[in-house]
Amino acid sequence: MLILQGFSSYNDGLTLKSECKDTSNFPENKATFKKRSSIFQGNSIYFFGMKNFTLFTKKMKINTRKGTAKDLAAIYQLVYELAVYEKEPDALTASLEDYHRDFAAGYFETEVAEADGQVVGMVLYYDTYSTWKGRMMYLEDFVVAEKMRGQGVGQLLFDRFLDIAQERAARMVKWQVLDWNTPAIRFYEKNKAIIEKGWWNGKIFFQKQD
Repeated sequence: MLILQGFSSYNDGLTLKSECKDTSNFPENKATFKKRSSIFQGNSIYFFGMKNFTLFTKKMKINTRKGTAKDLAAIYQLVYELAVYEKEPDALTASLEDYHRDFAAGYFETEVAEADGQVVGMVLYYDTYSTWKGRMMYLEDFVVAEKMRGQGVGQLLFDRFLDIAQERAARMVKWQVLDWNTPAIRFYEKNKAIIEKGWWNGKIFFQKQD
């Protein structure tokens, strides 16, 4: 049973009645929302608003919002979780203090997914520039907590990231994915991404300055 309660879409003010409704009994509401600002997919409903996206599942409500300095500890933990998944936990040498300093200086921004007051996923990104295409945004990290995977949280965050890029008139977005990370590659391909295989990464590490 999918329950909606008092939700208004931003597109045209369409509002469900404030009392709870089981959407299976209201096919006309389901069709109307699908045409406007939501997507029904399996047992989940996605709502797209101006400043955040919301996902209703059978068990919980998950929404995206702009990340703040208060979220950085949770974001740092998610980055560590990703480093472990990518088999490089020791490669994470930036500290939480680095995150706080650089976030305050505007080096990066984040969007988080939240459920029951807890951060369960995030995208971390920044504006950059393509000499071939123009304005673009770079997706540095994209993580969903392991316990929340497979519930649509990743799609919710990725859609929000793309939405922000388009709001800023970016011509493209860009990111990296490991060649062995088949689930991630399939996710991006499902979202019509071009996965380039002809470029090699170059990097130089500098000694950390105190």
